[in-house]
Amino acid sequence: MSNDKMYNGWTNWATWNINLWVMNEELLHRFVEANKPYDAQDAENMCREHIFPEGTPDMEMKDLDDVNWQEVADAWNEE
Repeated sequence: MSNDKMYNGWTNWATWNINLWVMNEELLHRFVEANKPYDAQDAENMCREHIFPEGTPDMEMKDLDDVNWQEVADAWNEE
């Protein structure tokens, strides 16, 4: 699903989608808030290993390779 075009102000659709799934789920959002700060590796590990070990409902695991994890971490740190 390589998406090189910006999507809703994010690097690409995959990056936007990951953030949307995490931040729109109340328990995940609370978890993110309680465990700041994040770096790119923290955000990627959390998503790949704990939240989406098989991908999101609309993304396969291989699509997680397209995510800009630093952008996700920066967004989580701002919340």
